[in-house]
Amino acid sequence: MSRSTHVRKNRPLAQSEERALKESFALEEKNISMLEGNLSLARERAEATKKLLASHQQELYILRRRITASKVIHSVAEKLLDEMKPLKECDYIAHDTEAPRISKLNKMVAQLNAIVDSTLLTSSESEEHYSDLYSQVDHKVCDVQASLTTWEQTITRHEDQIQSAKSRLEKLKKQYGPVSRFPDEILRSIFREAVTLCRKDELDPNIFQEEWKFRTQYRELVLSSVCYRWRTIAQEYGALWSHIPLPPSSSAGSTSLILHYASLANPVPLHLYIIYRPNMFRVLSQHLELVDAGRLCSSISLMTNYADITPFLLSLPSTCTLRLLTHARDGSLKTIQIPTSVTSHLEQIYLSDFQAVWLSSNVHLSRYESRISRIASMTHAIIPASASTLQVVRASGMMFEQSSTTTPLILTSVEQVQCSLTSFTSFLSTQFRFPVLQHLTIDDSSDISIEDWKDALGKLVKFPGYVACRSIKDDVLLLVQCLALITGMETLELEGDTVDGVLDIIFDGSYRTDFRANAPNVFKKLKLLVVSSYHGDGLSIARFAFALSPPKIALRECTRLELHVQASIAKHTSLVP
Repeated sequence: MSRSTHVRKNRPLAQSEERALKESFALEEKNISMLEGNLSLARERAEATKKLLASHQQELYILRRRITASKVIHSVAEKLLDEMKPLKECDYIAHDTEAPRISKLNKMVAQLNAIVDSTLLTSSESEEHYSDLYSQVDHKVCDVQASLTTWEQTITRHEDQIQSAKSRLEKLKKQYGPVSRFPDEILRSIFREAVTLCRKDELDPNIFQEEWKFRTQYRELVLSSVCYRWRTIAQEYGALWSHIPLPPSSSAGSTSLILHYASLANPVPLHLYIIYRPNMFRVLSQHLELVDAGRLCSSISLMTNYADITPFLLSLPSTCTLRLLTHARDGSLKTIQIPTSVTSHLEQIYLSDFQAVWLSSNVHLSRYESRISRIASMTHAIIPASASTLQVVRASGMMFEQSSTTTPLILTSVEQVQCSLTSFTSFLSTQFRFPVLQHLTIDDSSDISIEDWKDALGKLVKFPGYVACRSIKDDVLLLVQCLALITGMETLELEGDTVDGVLDIIFDGSYRTDFRANAPNVFKKLKLLVVSSYHGDGLSIARFAFALSPPKIALRECTRLELHVQASIAKHTSLVP
């Protein structure tokens, strides 16, 4: 499929077009309202017709019972008449003494014959009468049934007309609504946001699992199935399809998905997500072949709890970013070999409880991040000596045992370092030198001695001008005491839970120690205080601004700060974005 870079800008409607469109909307809505009224009336008439039909059917039932009863009476009378014939034909010979009795019997027979004849006549007339009534009611039933059929057809017709009118109205809204008039690049931006998951920490295995769950929802397919225009824009937007989770099992469906995504993403570099177990080696290797082993990847994120993944790494395509993560259930540090095939274009690497052994001496990293969840003995060999382009180093987690080395590795390009106080004092400051360090981020204030911190700072060629403290709840006093020793600090960034504790300690001066008499001057010389992701009341910020009056304070993502607190802060400083 060819890629189109053409941007379609849907022009706004002219006033006459807008007026005509509103008239069309009004006409369709009026038509729908009228049809719904007719439909309601037809349903009422149909319901009344059903009740009338039920009444006539009940009447037919009663007439059938009466006709049947008349037939039974007629049949019984005829039978009785047949049984009385011998009495009428009999010639009685009786003595004078029996004459009165015989005469009386003859009278009774005559009377009985008269009753039977009358019953026969009446039953015949009743049957004929009820049959006539039945025929009349039956005709009425046929007429009512025909009427009910007509009303039901009318209801169906009105329902179809209402559905058609609503479809026309919906089509008008889609065709001329605000979303339909969005330029293509705006829709692309919306699509991009819909399939983007903010990754707060590259080294957190839990975040990887959230991302895996997010990616396997295949939201791109949902977006592309909304309408023809959305499908066209989505399928021409290669970056939208570049994030591909490789499923742990092989099936026709998974193969089709991988090929579909890889085809639409071409030639955009891919982002691959892999959960690896040894029994999945063959399946995952087949999936990698589907995305083209010779194709450059933007990133590969791999989660595993197994140490021996070096053979699988050999099957990976070349990538710019590599994330290797583990939950380290056994608490062990896993050593892996990074093959040359992976490092040819590698710029960033993220290792969680993995220690890298570099098989290539020609690695051009710009970013190295590592987190260790247990005490580990490490040297500067974790970073390739040839990484002259390295700019960012992160060493987080639990403390590192200091490993002796004759000469520290000088990282001439590293401007940013993120670490815990422990990893900085016991590992980074002994194994490396950072001659151009500008930005230091502290993400943990684990227990250290001030003397160790002073010794580590003494090994810095240059103190950082920008110091950031991530959300730290414990050992805040120690953290402030360490900050007070960083001379030349111009910008201090505090995040989340760190804000109130640090600023209150600075305000009350409890951090001051005998070994650093001029420590308060460090905070008085600040040019900028950055407060980010803070959800407190802001009173500690107001007190700090009142006491030290820094030239600038930046409030970022401080959603709960009330206006009067911000005004109080602004009296003593300049608020900047």
